[in-house]
Amino acid sequence: MKWLRWSMIGTGVIALLFGVNLSPASAEQIAQFQYHDEDHEVIENFCDAPGLTVQYDFVADGTFVGTRRGSDGLGYLTLTEHSTTTLTNVDTGKSLHDEFNAAQRYLTVTDNGDGTLTIVFVYTGGERWYGSGPQFLFTNPGQVWVEIVIPDNGTPGDPSDDGDPISATVVKGSTGRNDPIDCPQIVSYLS
Repeated sequence: MKWLRWSMIGTGVIALLFGVNLSPASAEQIAQFQYHDEDHEVIENFCDAPGLTVQYDFVADGTFVGTRRGSDGLGYLTLTEHSTTTLTNVDTGKSLHDEFNAAQRYLTVTDNGDGTLTIVFVYTGGERWYGSGPQFLFTNPGQVWVEIVIPDNGTPGDPSDDGDPISATVVKGSTGRNDPIDCPQIVSYLS
């Protein structure tokens, strides 16, 4: 479900901007923090289905760890997150529940010498969707490798001032099962 993924990807992009990956214990830790995010709202005409009103509940907890490593002292990042999403038809009480776990970590960080950094990261995750009961419905495990180029703003060793990504390229596409989950399926199930 794309709108659910964007919350995780958005979190990941924020983390990317810090330019910080799990690394050996000897690396210098430059950041570590946990976060909690919630969103609760009633959505009318959910998925453009006239008359379908859905209670949307989203809760996410995660951790960022940033380290500096290598002779250039470049920043690496690791992000882990667990989130749940519940969609409930307010008229019938019928619901869908998603459990999502993900990890993102920088594999390589390269100073390009032109004011930019090239970062290759792996994003691994899995989600499991359940219906009322709970009835298992869908799963989407797997991983994606992505390469981004970001400006370092003249300080390749200081990830706090890195700019927005200039480019992003999928290096290795999804390796997972990728059950299709789309609005028509959800509307059908919740109706």
